[in-house]
Amino acid sequence: MTYLEFKNIVLKVLNRYSARGTELDPTKTADIRLKIQDFVNAELMDLASTTGKIPAVSTFVHNPIYNELARDTSAIKQHIPGTDFAVELVGAKAYWFETVGPASITVDEETADDVWTNLVTITVASTVTTFTAYKGLITPSDLTNAVRINFSGDYVYNFRNYILYPYTFASEAEIQQHRPRFVYTLPTDFLKMNNLVVRKAIRQEVPEVNYTLDTVNKTISINRYVEGEYIINYYRKPTYITITGVDATDDAQVVDVNEDAAYVLALGVASIVVAKQDPATSVLLNNLYESKKANLTGNDGVYVQSQVPLSGW
Repeated sequence: MTYLEFKNIVLKVLNRYSARGTELDPTKTADIRLKIQDFVNAELMDLASTTGKIPAVSTFVHNPIYNELARDTSAIKQHIPGTDFAVELVGAKAYWFETVGPASITVDEETADDVWTNLVTITVASTVTTFTAYKGLITPSDLTNAVRINFSGDYVYNFRNYILYPYTFASEAEIQQHRPRFVYTLPTDFLKMNNLVVRKAIRQEVPEVNYTLDTVNKTISINRYVEGEYIINYYRKPTYITITGVDATDDAQVVDVNEDAAYVLALGVASIVVAKQDPATSVLLNNLYESKKANLTGNDGVYVQSQVPLSGW
């Protein structure tokens, strides 16, 4: 359904589309049309959040290198001033670790026996009070030289999940994380989780319940040691109507709603449009909206219908 078609349905619901069999001139319904554009997005989200859910799918492959417990460095270590802690690897090409501040961490190359040349210095401010990941690519002068991460500095701080990789990555952003639970970014249009399925290596496709959602940072974390293709079945946010002021452009937009919810959406928008000047009609339309919304096919059985008394709000 286009936005033009949707506006016409709202006008018909309000009995303002035509008079004596003739379509009303748009100038006679300009106020209503302006209100429709103000309220349509709010009602789109209301439906998508309740019974007009819009299903979507996103996948990612989880197949870490070094996927064994022997390389687990998740135990929290504490740096004590005057006692540095370092890990080394010959020919290291990337690093990853988590720390809090105030900290000073260096990546160094052994260019001669017990002679360490600094390649990278990471200074972490005291304002970093939660474990934060740091990573980077390394370019040693000689791949036969040892490279180390050295946790140093003048203050007490905590760190964990440190590793040096002998592999390079296409970019710094693609350096593999190193922790017992890998964190992946949710789709930008993620609204609500449906379920998670994992396709494993040996002809298995099973539900996965061992995951954690972070709705603030929009991430999902999974067990590092369960490899496979992960399929996120979720409900997405609707695509909002964007008013540009160019009627042809605006009217051609598609209203992002399930087919059986289009008329329900029109009832909801119409009820808000007339809320001030005709409260009784608004209440009637809102009750119709809630009633029909409760019976949409997207209802997952947890939505409770809300009725408004006809005597007023």
